[in-house]
Amino acid sequence: MSEFNNVEKILAIYFDKLPEPNSNWPQKVQRVVNCIHSHQFDAGMTVRKLKQKCIINEGNFSAIFKYYVGLSPKQYIIKHRIAAACRLLKRVPTEYPILHVALAVGFSSHSAFSRTFKRRKGVTPSEFRRQS
Repeated sequence: MSEFNNVEKILAIYFDKLPEPNSNWPQKVQRVVNCIHSHQFDAGMTVRKLKQKCIINEGNFSAIFKYYVGLSPKQYIIKHRIAAACRLLKRVPTEYPILHVALAVGFSSHSAFSRTFKRRKGVTPSEFRRQS
């Protein structure tokens, strides 16, 4: 199996394990969570695009989302991208470039991925891979 197929398989498994939105949340919050899950690894997915895609015009939507989900939409996206990256870093061969991991989980550059990963995990992606 090629590394690309393996990466897709690992990400598909991660995607399948994402929790369903809580049925007690407002419909717009559920729609956004489902949209995030569907486009989790699209580098172009931003909060602005989420609001457009889900037809949400409220200026305080991020605060509403955070009230129900516990994280802002941006934090929620990053949380899942980093979690998926951790799965990849643990499971793909060490020869698989970290840039490819970053791109696979929706980051647009190695530097943005490394900076965000270190802020969230306390180590760089390379250090995380070595420790795993």
